[in-house]
Amino acid sequence: MMSAFTTDQSKFQAVLDRDPASEGHFVYGVISTMICCRPTCSSRPPLKKNVIFFDTIEDAVSKGFISCKRCKPEKTTGWNRTRDIVAQACVIIMDMAKLKRKPNIDKIAAKLKVSKWHLCRTFKNYTGITPRQFYLKSLEGLDPLKSKPLPLIQTKKNLLKLKKLAEASKNDNSKDDVPQNSNDSPINDSDKSPDSLYALETPASNLMSESPALSASSQSNPDQLIPPECGIDDFLNETSGFNSREAYPFVFDLNDLFSQGFMFNDENNDNDLFLGSLHGN
Repeated sequence: MMSAFTTDQSKFQAVLDRDPASEGHFVYGVISTMICCRPTCSSRPPLKKNVIFFDTIEDAVSKGFISCKRCKPEKTTGWNRTRDIVAQACVIIMDMAKLKRKPNIDKIAAKLKVSKWHLCRTFKNYTGITPRQFYLKSLEGLDPLKSKPLPLIQTKKNLLKLKKLAEASKNDNSKDDVPQNSNDSPINDSDKSPDSLYALETPASNLMSESPALSASSQSNPDQLIPPECGIDDFLNETSGFNSREAYPFVFDLNDLFSQGFMFNDENNDNDLFLGSLHGN
């Protein structure tokens, strides 16, 4: 496959970004220090005028440059301990999946001589999923590393870049999910006056099976399942012990609700009563 780093400008940008994709394609030397580094080296980025690029570390050494003691460009294996730890954890988890045994992250971390939190964080950075998700995929007979092999290295700059891209994509998608009212206009705060009627979630099965009045109303007019005259007392008498997980619209005055000791549970903490659920004392 043709390298994407064919020009000095693209190579220097990769150095500034500490781009993991550039690893193995080239090394760079700093003329002012005569030190040669990997493109993902965590050392302070040099000035562009002081940088010279080489295809291999051997070419750089032949020009009098010495290897960086931090990124060790002369090594082909064992230079990235973090990746080695994640790779070992992957092998352990896949072996546990073959034996149908649930892995213990604490024991795996202790075996690899790292903390549980460090293992979980670096594992997700390199694989894109948590150890548990990796285990579940392995349990299905899949090899997660085939679809997404471990990168040679993962850098903070690259992770921050990926996070920003994900947030931007999420924001773009959220713009398409703006709630609309019946007139296809955005809902605003003026629509949420205390005197308004609100649609709450109640079970259709309880209402239709236990309330003859509601059942008769729905048969005579299928488009109007709930008579607008129904009040809170009718609701309490007909639907004791309702399950709010079963969504069904029921309309009545908000003041009646509060007078009976009901309150809204705003799980999203966004002050949107339309998304709340009904709970009683």
